[in-house]
Amino acid sequence: MMRKKQKDDSIRSQIMTRMSMTVLIATLIIGIVGAILNTVSTFRLLEQTMTETAHIAAERVEQELLAYSYIVYEIGTMKQLSDPMVTVEEKKDLIDNRAKVHNFQRGNLLDISGNSIFDGNNYSDRAYFQAAIKGDYFISEPLVSKVTGEFTVIIAAPVWENGIPESKVVGVVYFVPVGTFLNDIVTSIQVSEGGGAYMLNGSGTTIAHQVMENVTNEQNIIEQAKTETSLKKLASITQKMILGESGYDSYFYEGQNKVLAYAPIQGTNNWSIGINAPINDFIGTTILSIVITIIIIVVTLIISGKITRNLAMSIGEPLVLCAKSFQQLAEGDLHTEMPDAKAKNEIGQLMQSAIVLKTDLTDVIDDLKYVLGELAQGNFAVESRNPEYYKGDYWEILNALRNLRNIMNETLHQIDESAECVSSGSVQLAQNAQQLAEIATEQSNEVETLTVTISEVNEMSKRNAEETEAAYHRVKEAEKVADKSRENLNDLTNAMTVIRETSLKIQDIITSIEDIASQTNLLSLNASIEAARAGEAGRGFAVVADQIGKLATDSARSAIDTKELINKSMEDIQAGSKITERTVEAIQAVLASMSEFQEVAKGTSETSKQQADMLIQILQSVEQISQSVENNSASAEETSATSQELSNQAEVLKDQVEKFQLRK
Repeated sequence: MMRKKQKDDSIRSQIMTRMSMTVLIATLIIGIVGAILNTVSTFRLLEQTMTETAHIAAERVEQELLAYSYIVYEIGTMKQLSDPMVTVEEKKDLIDNRAKVHNFQRGNLLDISGNSIFDGNNYSDRAYFQAAIKGDYFISEPLVSKVTGEFTVIIAAPVWENGIPESKVVGVVYFVPVGTFLNDIVTSIQVSEGGGAYMLNGSGTTIAHQVMENVTNEQNIIEQAKTETSLKKLASITQKMILGESGYDSYFYEGQNKVLAYAPIQGTNNWSIGINAPINDFIGTTILSIVITIIIIVVTLIISGKITRNLAMSIGEPLVLCAKSFQQLAEGDLHTEMPDAKAKNEIGQLMQSAIVLKTDLTDVIDDLKYVLGELAQGNFAVESRNPEYYKGDYWEILNALRNLRNIMNETLHQIDESAECVSSGSVQLAQNAQQLAEIATEQSNEVETLTVTISEVNEMSKRNAEETEAAYHRVKEAEKVADKSRENLNDLTNAMTVIRETSLKIQDIITSIEDIASQTNLLSLNASIEAARAGEAGRGFAVVADQIGKLATDSARSAIDTKELINKSMEDIQAGSKITERTVEAIQAVLASMSEFQEVAKGTSETSKQQADMLIQILQSVEQISQSVENNSASAEETSATSQELSNQAEVLKDQVEKFQLRK
């Protein structure tokens, strides 16, 4: 199995396979590209030729129709046709003569009403008459003649008065070319054995074709495609033709792939001409070139196979021997003899290089075995016995080995020094750790005392906050009572105001009573005088007058006393009103002070609560500090123990380093 695999993977087999594949691929690419280029060139030439042929055919039809139009237009300018002095027979002879000269089937002359002066029929409904009577020449769509029943084209032109163009139209002249003249044009176009041409009008109906039945049956591909799906592509091309486009396309029709070039016919009512041909008529040369290319490929492969085999044998055999030698080197076999390098070419040079490589590797490996063996024994002062073996890039191996030795020397020296430093430093670290543990223990005790103190302050702060809250509520209740008292004093003030106003009214009444008493006293005096004058008869009246006078005097005295009392009451009321106003002002001030005290008490209560919350946070922080101090104390004790262990390990490390032989 191994031999078979080695044979299959040999360089000889690879050379044969790869060169054969290269030649095969190259010839295939050349053949395929040539065939493709030939095919593309053929089809491009076909497209160009057919497109140019379609345009030339369209121009030919256009020129023939234009020539016919000019002929008919020129006949319409003949003076004899519009001269009423010329007889109908003379005019008919003239028309027949012109039809014969220009190879027309027949001609006719119509008056301004569309009546033929030859046969008496009326043609006013015809499109060619309606166009020509307006002064334009006209080429009709191919139609079935009412006269002959044949499929034909009519070319009409106006008849000018006195034969002067662009003057007055006095009639219409028309001629009918040979009915097959359009078919003759398309029949003369032959691009290949199976190719042909045809013409369509503006509605897509066939008006000229090699097969006359397609014309007489008025074949219309667009209409046929509505029921025959195989004609959809051709109908799409036909749609472009009747739109006046020109181009080149392909389609499948009646079991054949065909190409079609088409172009519009200028000067007509959207007529167009198409030239088609089967693709098979043009690919014969392409198929022949492909067959020739295949033959060339086969011959090339046979020749290249023989050449490749000989080349592979001449290169492969020496390389197999060389590969076997390198395989032995790769497997670490430095003792098997290498084959002689007989060849004088590059393969011989390769074999000689393999022999030199083996010798150099043997020398370098032997020296490396010695150096590495000494290093394994702890000798870091060893030197290479044969530095000259390390040539070229081998020198990097020796240099790397020396660097390794030097780095190990330096590292072991540093380890020895570091072990000494660690040993002395670990003792000092153990002492410091012990002191740190003692300090941490003292701090832990102080933190516990601080925690108790903060707890007591926290309790006092809570009680202070509760008392402040109670004071705040008591002040709020007192404020409500004072506010009620203020309302009562306001009512008292209003009542005293009413009393003062009433006293003023009573004072006015007493004044009126004084006036009445004075008048009554004066009346009593006058009555006494009159009674005295009356003598004995007026004595009784005098007694009454005297009593009335006394009553008036008593009323005046009582009014004076009442007035004095009212005045005294007014003064007292005035004084009471002032006292009430001052009392109200004092109560207002007390209320304001109580409001301020209430706000202060409220703020103090909130502050006390905040202080209590802060003391709780401080207490939690102190507890964390206490925990940290305890952890530090434990860590310090562990550090002390670790430092002692580190000191012991440093001594062990120092003893181990002293076992190596180092360079100074």
